[in-house]
Amino acid sequence: MDKPKMAEMLDSLPILPLRNAVLFPALVMPLVIGREKTLRLLESVNEGQRVFGVVTQKDKEVLDPAPVDMYRTGTTASSAKLFKWIGQKSK
Repeated sequence: MDKPKMAEMLDSLPILPLRNAVLFPALVMPLVIGREKTLRLLESVNEGQRVFGVVTQKDKEVLDPAPVDMYRTGTTASSAKLFKWIGQKSK
């Protein structure tokens, strides 16, 4: 892919913030999703191009991280499979 197309793709990449993990390139990693926003992101990625950016949050307690709450360096990822588990919430 040439540089202008790559830069355009990176500018429009959906970003998935991780709370307690770092995703390294070429690593396969299961994710347990708790945020509704994150689930919507992964569902939209599975319908389309399947590529998204992954960065780690600076503070795991932040529920709705803004760009300032995330590290600037991350990696691109793709979703191999999306499993939905609908279970009973603990009381």
